[in-house]
Amino acid sequence: MTLQEKKIKTLFITVYLLFGVLITIFVSLMFYNSLQSLHNKVFSEYKDVYVKNSNEEAKRVVDYFIDSIKYKENNLLISYKEKLKRKCETGYNIAAFFYDRFDDKLTNKQLKSVILEALQQADKNYVVIDGEGKIVLSPYFNKGFDMSKFKDAFGNRTFDIIKQDIRNSKNAESFIFCYMDKKHKNKPSMCNSSFLLKRIVYAKYFKPLGWYIISSVLYKDIDRKLQKSIENEIERFRYGTHKKNYVFVLKIIIENKGLKVKRIVNPNLPKKLIGTFVPLNIKDISGRMFLRDMLKVAFTKGEGFVHYKFRVPLSKKTLEKTTFVKYYPKWHWLVCSGYYPSVFYADLHKKDEQLKSFIIENVKKLTVWLIVFEAFLFVILLFFIARIMERIKVYREELESREKFSKHLVESVPNPLFILDKNGEFIGVNRAFVEFFLCETKELCSKNEDPDIMLVKDKAMEYLRKIDQTNPKEFNIVDDEGKLRFIELYNSAFYDLNSEVAGVVGVLFDVTKSRIAEMELRQISIKDELTGLYNRRYFNQVLPREIERAKRYDNPLSFIMYDIDHFKKVNDNFGHQAGDMVLKTISDIVLKNIRNVDFVFRIGGEEFVILLIETDKKDAYIVAEKIRRIVEQYDFGNVGSVTISLGVTGLRKSDTLSRIMKRIDDALYQSKNSGRNRTTVL
Repeated sequence: MTLQEKKIKTLFITVYLLFGVLITIFVSLMFYNSLQSLHNKVFSEYKDVYVKNSNEEAKRVVDYFIDSIKYKENNLLISYKEKLKRKCETGYNIAAFFYDRFDDKLTNKQLKSVILEALQQADKNYVVIDGEGKIVLSPYFNKGFDMSKFKDAFGNRTFDIIKQDIRNSKNAESFIFCYMDKKHKNKPSMCNSSFLLKRIVYAKYFKPLGWYIISSVLYKDIDRKLQKSIENEIERFRYGTHKKNYVFVLKIIIENKGLKVKRIVNPNLPKKLIGTFVPLNIKDISGRMFLRDMLKVAFTKGEGFVHYKFRVPLSKKTLEKTTFVKYYPKWHWLVCSGYYPSVFYADLHKKDEQLKSFIIENVKKLTVWLIVFEAFLFVILLFFIARIMERIKVYREELESREKFSKHLVESVPNPLFILDKNGEFIGVNRAFVEFFLCETKELCSKNEDPDIMLVKDKAMEYLRKIDQTNPKEFNIVDDEGKLRFIELYNSAFYDLNSEVAGVVGVLFDVTKSRIAEMELRQISIKDELTGLYNRRYFNQVLPREIERAKRYDNPLSFIMYDIDHFKKVNDNFGHQAGDMVLKTISDIVLKNIRNVDFVFRIGGEEFVILLIETDKKDAYIVAEKIRRIVEQYDFGNVGSVTISLGVTGLRKSDTLSRIMKRIDDALYQSKNSGRNRTTVL
């Protein structure tokens, strides 16, 4: 044991004895006083706390369900709005599909008839209105009905509102609520009730025919679904310590003859009573007309507590009950929940008697244990101090051993390894690091300001400071021979005894060979071996991505498809080697006459596609004609002259990948049918 360790042992015994005696006395006194205070206060305060907490809990539960109604109503409304929007967009897409396909093949009347038939086949509830406000298609109105004169229950011209919204909308769409009743003179056949009907309407403008495609739903259908969901949730809900508390719902019905109250949900009642009416003059055993009290609270304050006597669930006892009542005007619901204070008071008296016995018993036990503890304290103390000092000695020896092992371990790592403190200063490097950076010694290597060493240091400090915690970090350095080397750096923070970051350890891996192999393999996988152009596989990856990018940023995008005229004759007459030469030569011509940002793909034997980025089809036609003339004038040696046929098209807003390929293929087909060696634009 060292002299310093002996001093620590003596100081530790002195301090521990002093504080041990003081803490023992203090704990004994505090324990006795705490138990006495608990006994004196618990009965007087716990009653008030219970009532307060129970009131808050009942109110919180009722408020939860009221808030839940509002929250779910909003979510359900959003869901239905999305459904209506999708339905309108589907109708719009149907109309756009048939319009694009048959616009130049059918008369306007025939085209409209085809689109309307398709809409009816898709969904019989579509409403279509022309630009003058006349009904074109509807399950509710007669064809030709003038919607421009139709007014809702509040006198608003619904069709004018839809047109105004669409005019101001970026996407030519409108979302409105309309209100109608049975007595309205312009009432459609779908309004068959005597009360005000709220309807959600979504409309989308189809510009080519000047049509308004509309879908709608009655708001009461949403409301009915929501009510059923809330009723089921309340029916299953229980809360409280023993899960005996519940929520019940009463509905206020106002008729010409007066007011009635109906049971909607009550988990404490038989199911046969749900849906029955509660007499307004119902009384408890003390004569209080508690239902009238509930109605009074609902109509005057909106919410509040009502006190009355009621039978305890699963018991024959009738006790005082406190019920929180809150009125939800939209559904005319009284949402209620309560508890029985008397049940708690009886349990509180029993607990108080048990608490008195508990205090006396535990004070006696504590006194005995304190006497025993004081007798053996010094012996136990010496024992533990001896153990602690022994562990300190072992720990000191382990630290010395670990330090030697750590140095050996760092040196044995075959990869370059370095250690930085939290200030970015080198603590140490291994032999592999010195050899990797060609330093004479470890000290010179750690102090070297070589750009590559400083780059490694900066990357490690970015990791430590959480600027960039990518692991591994990849970067490049240039070795003494001028060759590019790919490096991976793995970092790991290390901590001091206070669990604070003390620095970072880094290990370098030279992955140059694997990176070069990966790049070569990638080029092989996406390039055509003969022409050096991109292959069909890469075409299927690039085309959807560029179409999506062009639509997102509203940029033009054009496509050129070409193939070689009578290419089979070239192979038959001159051999496949000559055919390969023609393919390679034309591919080189195309690459020289497009930009670096454009793509050329070989998607078939002699079928090719050029993708022109941010280029409209007018400019694409110019490019296509330039390439066609160069090929036409080029001398292919023994083969002689060779021509190509081309098809050009541009991206449209409603285009899909299949539509684009169909259109460009049709354009190429027209060029070949028109005599070849020409360009067709669609």
